[in-house]
Amino acid sequence: MFRKHSCLAAICCLLSAVASATTFVVPKDDVLIRKAEAIVQGTVVSSYTREAASKIIETVTTISVVETLKGNVGDSIDVVEPGGIYEKRGTFVESSPQFTPGESVVLLLSRNHGHWEATDLALGAFHSRQGLTRRLLVRSEDIAGWAVDGSDFKDKARAEDDFIDYIRGVVRGHKPVANYFVDKEMPKEPKGIKNDSLHIISNLAASTYTTYVAAPGGGPWPASVGVRWRAVAGGGTGQDMTSGITYFKNSVQNLSGAGDGGVSVIQNALAAWTNDCGSAASLIYGGTAANLKVNDNVNAIIFNDPSGDIVDTFAGSGTIAVTFSNFNNILLINGEYWWVLNDADIVFQDGITNSFAGLATAMTHEVGHSIGFRHSNATRTMGNDSANSCNGVDEECTTTSNSAIMFWAVSGAGNGFTLQPWDVNAVRAVYPGSSCIGAPTGLDAHVLPNSHVSVSWNAVPTATSYEVQRTDNIVTTPFAMVTTTSALSIDDAAVSTNKAYMYRVRAVAPSTGPFSTPDMATVVVYANPTLTPGSSIVAAQDLVDIRNAANAVERLANRTATVFPAVTPGVTTILATDQSALRTAVNNAFLDLSLTAIVYTHPTPVAGATIFATDMTDLRNAMR
Repeated sequence: MFRKHSCLAAICCLLSAVASATTFVVPKDDVLIRKAEAIVQGTVVSSYTREAASKIIETVTTISVVETLKGNVGDSIDVVEPGGIYEKRGTFVESSPQFTPGESVVLLLSRNHGHWEATDLALGAFHSRQGLTRRLLVRSEDIAGWAVDGSDFKDKARAEDDFIDYIRGVVRGHKPVANYFVDKEMPKEPKGIKNDSLHIISNLAASTYTTYVAAPGGGPWPASVGVRWRAVAGGGTGQDMTSGITYFKNSVQNLSGAGDGGVSVIQNALAAWTNDCGSAASLIYGGTAANLKVNDNVNAIIFNDPSGDIVDTFAGSGTIAVTFSNFNNILLINGEYWWVLNDADIVFQDGITNSFAGLATAMTHEVGHSIGFRHSNATRTMGNDSANSCNGVDEECTTTSNSAIMFWAVSGAGNGFTLQPWDVNAVRAVYPGSSCIGAPTGLDAHVLPNSHVSVSWNAVPTATSYEVQRTDNIVTTPFAMVTTTSALSIDDAAVSTNKAYMYRVRAVAPSTGPFSTPDMATVVVYANPTLTPGSSIVAAQDLVDIRNAANAVERLANRTATVFPAVTPGVTTILATDQSALRTAVNNAFLDLSLTAIVYTHPTPVAGATIFATDMTDLRNAMR
């Protein structure tokens, strides 16, 4: 991951694995101390793992309390953190603190789901280490990134006795001076790494751009392998890059302050990786869906943390987002063995708004982790380490802030949605495309008089063959291939009446390019095919027909079809309320489908006013 502060978490297990990445804004110590519900100094006794209600694996660590600095927890306390190995399944979250029996710790704690957790994951866990002259308290190496003021955050060690005295003072309501910081003993810069931003090494293994995860013994693969999505279908459950990896936004939670609920931020981040013309990466926004959760086999981007996957609430500092990725099989792809992903979910903390300056970079960075990429400054075996540990010999590295979307830290707003050279090299290595080829433009799908669907598009330079795909439900039915063709249009006869279809097209020869912007066609047979403004009388059957079309579009958007009041041709009077109900149904479906809003000739139906033929035609044309 990355954080306004950033860090990815990886997971591994014997049969299946889950990886998680986390994004932070790092608060000042006094803010974190006040935020914590309890603070203890103690000794780690032992740990065990168990399966949580959410099906992820968590570790329970017993702490013998030496001193309670805040709150009331007793002489012993169990601290629960996500991650661990349990019955041949595992979850490893790098931003989740890990403890060693016998070590001394200072823990800032918060309650979550009825148990104690470190406040803001590794931000709230300090490990006691012997320095040159005194005991020091240090966080995990992956704590780095932005400070609250947007500057580049650099963590330091804390003199143990002085920091504990500082905690006591803050808890008592005093304003002590933070004079406990000391410099860490930092490892020397790896040989060959200088203060430039990009080290390009030829003939790198593609997997070196990803985080390595331990692999089970007994197979032909090495002890640890990289992670990625499948190249093509097969080899277990999960999507593949050939068909495209589809992400959905949770329909109930929206990004606060965003007029579209956060849809454009998601789409732009997915497009950043998809639109690199030299790779075969295809990340698709599938619209909205209800009740999305972590580890439910649907790739989700969820705002406001509705299930409480992240402890506490963002109030200017703390955890921004956590990305969870599941992988469950090892396959040989392009000459290397890989853990292959089958689910990825990005959860944004409640309290994150559209005004957050680093939102674009954070979303793009987290999406990068969801398709396997490590931090650009880290080694493949420690893919989310904040230290500049990338060796520059058989790994490509960047060493300065904003040098890559996948760099662990960002200054200011970062690079937004713009990939940098390291990111481009990574996506082309892991998901290679044979050449840069663009997406078709001008896609047009509409119904012909014979109830076939005509699909046409503009030519892509150098393309010699195109693949046409469609779906009749953007949530439950993956896009499936209709045909491949060297022409710039097709006649799709294999369609059903009273159904709506979404189409997309991409070039597949001489190389595979990204998909076009989708377009929709609704197959409805109208009793009166043409309504002439000024002369046609809008009949009850016309209302029935357009309602069938509206229901078809709702089903395409995975919405429950609206039940309209019954009408009797030749008897029922069409009212303005009928027109309003139709527009509401269609407008909501269009929003879920990310289609352009309909512009109506008469924007507001008025009770008692005439229903014009134009009003029906507006809806017919929009759904065609």
